[in-house]
Amino acid sequence: MQHPFWLLSVLTAALLCSSCSIEVVDSQERTLPEDTLYNLRLNSASTPEGQFMTDCLQCIQGDMSKLSRLISSYEASYRDTTCAAPLALQRYRPNLLFESCAQKALQQGDKSAFAAIITRPGRAARIAQRFYSEGNLTDGAFWLQRVVNLLGEKDGLTTAGRIFVQSRSTLSTGARLLEQAARLGSREAAQILLALTMPSSSYYQQLQP
Repeated sequence: MQHPFWLLSVLTAALLCSSCSIEVVDSQERTLPEDTLYNLRLNSASTPEGQFMTDCLQCIQGDMSKLSRLISSYEASYRDTTCAAPLALQRYRPNLLFESCAQKALQQGDKSAFAAIITRPGRAARIAQRFYSEGNLTDGAFWLQRVVNLLGEKDGLTTAGRIFVQSRSTLSTGARLLEQAARLGSREAAQILLALTMPSSSYYQQLQP
């Protein structure tokens, strides 16, 4: 059986273009500067996302009255794919505000929000993949960096690449991630790249129309 032209083209471009490396955001995950926090305080909470950020700011200032609602909204944003704006609260700004709120609550003895922070590499990689599939590279890179921070570069790129290549929309990006991981010595990444060219493999078959 011959390989589909589109699949061979994607893999060839990914594996031969050594200059096409994936660059993630700074190795240290950033925090919101003070002027950004000030501007957020001035903005009216005219959208659900805006209201969420406003409530997070109140939490950061010590008001924990809406903490349970914040946790529920945050978790629904990535778990419920039928909601009006999936992953809206996992975008860079609202996510960091929620994590700042969680840290404030933890200081006051409440661990519930801190437990809701996304620290599972697989989940972070799936969020990154969804942002990349929408063309949202900024927020996607933030979550991709988190995967790398959690697992290290080799294993992090392998984990993310494995998830990215499961969808046509991010196949090329996933192949580049795996190529980088393979260069760093990841046998799993090299095996997945090989499997993508083999009609008998599950990776190959899941990409067929």
